[in-house]
Amino acid sequence: VLMSISSDASYRANKRSDGAGNIVFPGLFPGRYFLRPLLKEYKFEPKSASIEIGESGAVAHSFSATRVAYSVFGSVTSLNGDPEANVMLEAIGTRDGDGEGAGR
Repeated sequence: VLMSISSDASYRANKRSDGAGNIVFPGLFPGRYFLRPLLKEYKFEPKSASIEIGESGAVAHSFSATRVAYSVFGSVTSLNGDPEANVMLEAIGTRDGDGEGAGR
């Protein structure tokens, strides 16, 4: 997840989360900051957050993410490994994950 942070004082930074989903922005001065998580194909709740950093400088905030889209990429090859020309693929998903109902 990429976290974007900005402040009224023109501070801006972006950082990626670690494997556990944590992000630390060290050295922030007291003041109001705005957080916005970004990750392709995911929707976050809340979409953004406003936090106030006090003199202690430590604030924790959590976001939850829901996957809302999927991507597919690759190539089509014949059994001998040669690429196939003029092939059209259609991906059909399900809306509720139970195999019923096609979503495109």
